[in-house]
Parts: sequence; C-alpha cells; structure tokens
Amino acid sequence: MKKGFLLIFSVLLLLSCSNNPVFNNPYDIDVNPADWAPSDLVLTPLTATSIKLNWKNNASALDGFKISRKVDNGAWQENIATVGANVTQWTDSSANLFQSYQYKIRAYCQNHYSAYSNIGEYENTFVFVQGGIFLMGGNGYSDEQPIHFTLTSSFLIGKYELTQSEWQTVMTGNNNGISATPSSFSGNPNRPVERVSWYAAIVFCNRKSIQEGLTPCYAKGGNTNPGNWGTMPTSSTDAQWNAITCNWSANGYRLPTEAEWEYAARGGNQSNAYTYSDSNTVGNVAWYNGNSGSRTHDVGTKAPNELGIYDMSGNVREWCWDWYGSYSSSPSSNPRGPNSGSYRVDRGGSWLHNDDRCRVAYRDYNSPGFSDSTLGLRLVRTLE
Repeated sequence: MKKGFLLIFSVLLLLSCSNNPVFNNPYDIDVNPADWAPSDLVLTPLTATSIKLNWKNNASALDGFKISRKVDNGAWQENIATVGANVTQWTDSSANLFQSYQYKIRAYCQNHYSAYSNIGEYENTFVFVQGGIFLMGGNGYSDEQPIHFTLTSSFLIGKYELTQSEWQTVMTGNNNGISATPSSFSGNPNRPVERVSWYAAIVFCNRKSIQEGLTPCYAKGGNTNPGNWGTMPTSSTDAQWNAITCNWSANGYRLPTEAEWEYAARGGNQSNAYTYSDSNTVGNVAWYNGNSGSRTHDVGTKAPNELGIYDMSGNVREWCWDWYGSYSSSPSSNPRGPNSGSYRVDRGGSWLHNDDRCRVAYRDYNSPGFSDSTLGLRLVRTLE
C-alpha cells in the first residue's frame, strides 16, 4: 500500500507539472533539474536602495521561483523571496548600493526544485552622491569665476573611468562608424578608453542603456536608438547631432553635467576642500605628466577621493554634457550649461597634463567631434 501511495502521488505531481518538456521519467520530475533551471539572470540597479532582477523561464506548469542572495562576502541567504510561476522579474528594495550583491534563482514545483540559475552579480562600481550645495569654481583662471553657490540633486556616478573592455563590449557591432577599439594604448582592458569623441560617448551611453533594458537618456530627432542615427559625423558642426537632447528623468546611462562632475570630484557633501580630488598632493591621486611615464594606467590604481571615486584628477580627461560657457554669479540649481555652443566641456587632468590642469576647478573644452589619447568618459545615472 505504501508503494502504491507513492506511485499515485508521483503521478499526481507529474500531472501538475506535465507541460515541462524535461520531465521524461513519468515517476520523477528531478531527472535533470539543470534543464529546467531559470537562466539569463540580469541585474539592474534602480535606485540607491533597489536592484531589479530579470530572468528567463525555461519550464512551464511550475509553482514559481525562489530567490537567494549573498551580500558582500557573507553567506548565502536562501529563499529571501518567492514569486509566482508567470513572474520573471523581482526588485530587491532592501539593497544598499554601497555593497556588492550576488543573486541566484531556482524554479520549484511542490517540493521539487530545479538547479540554480546563473549567478547575477552587482559590483559596487557606482557611487551614490548625496545632493547638496557647494561653491563651484576657483581662482585659477577667469573662466573658473565667479565662484558661485550651486545645488545638485543626488545621483550615481561611476567609481572608475570607463575602461577599454567596457567600451568594446558595448560598441562591437555598432553601425555608427565608431571604432570598438579606439584607444591609442589599446590592448589594455583595464585602462581607461580614450580617443572617443563626445558624439561617440553619447552613442555609447544609449547603446549600453538599451542593452541593459534601461530607458536611454539621449535622443536625436526624437529617436533614442543610435542604430537609427546614421554614421557619426566627421565635422563638429553637424546641426542634428549638436541638437541631441537629454531626458534627465530617464534611468539609463549618461554623461555628468559639469556641476555634477565638479561636485563629485570635490567629494560631495564630504568634501575636505582639497585642490585635487581628495589631496593637495597631485601624485597621490592622479596620473599626470610628472609620474605617468607618458601613458595611461589601469583605473583605480591611485587613491580615491572622499566618496570612493578614482582618477578624477588624472589618467584621462572626461567628457561632460554641457556646452562650454561662462559662469553666472547667481546661485544655480542643477545647471546643465548653455543651450548651444561650439565646444563641449571636459574635466579632470590626464597623463599628459601638468598638475595645474588636474585641479578640481580647472575647466577644459573641445569640439564634440574631437578625440585624442587624453580624453575619455565616466558614466552617471539619474536616481529614480
């Protein structure tokens, strides 16, 4: 009787999960649990306290999915959440983006479980910058004046300058005529990417956003897909490319405004008012012409600033969103520069430049189509 009961139970369980294509044994749904494991788990940071999980369901007639999490180097927290059979996304609203996370998911049907999905990892490569008021500008050159009060909202900024590896991953296969391996110091995946124009940086931001399922920030003629933008112009006077707009509420990747860049470089609301980004000694925090050996270096190899951000006073200069223009003496709130111009702002020193140009207040600018071996980028995201 006991064997007969188990046989009936197994058959009933099979019927409840009968549409799963991997249940080849009519008495055991665990023949190959790896075959019905969820896959393609992808993580997307949404805010400073939330990470969204998306995955692919590879089975049918399930009861749902169990989600497990690991924080930093701690132990796995098993089954922190359960979602239904037709759900393929979940948001962890208890996250802290100052920490690193790993997640894995498995499907279940009654007391039977699939193998786990791939492990999705969030490395803390973005830094949360708490909004605040700061004095923007300096006394070095006339375009750094007048020093004025500036308010910025909170945002996320890349802990590191964008690397050659990250650029190549996103830009391989683009149809805008932009090289996936543009760097003068190519073949060094952890060094900053350089020789990228402002136009190319905008394309990168939208391509990365689309690839990760985020809302792109930039639009050319109302279209946010760079695949429809055509070949990047060779002239910096292209009216359509210069009229690209930014959706500041979108959750995708973008360039920092000049004010955001300077506020982050100064250390945000933790600033100690250093000349360079967290030091009055340039060599502590920057690769510049006094120590670089005439080349770039792997990102993050000098000391970070107060917020844990690296290389904001050296290695490569970084594009900003703003058209270059004069400062106003009036207090400003989230300034985004003039509506038009001939040059886009870039900030930070580089491996080629002297210490004066590594100051956090120093302003630089170039035509949006310009590129050279000293000029790269750093990513920002608007908090939802």
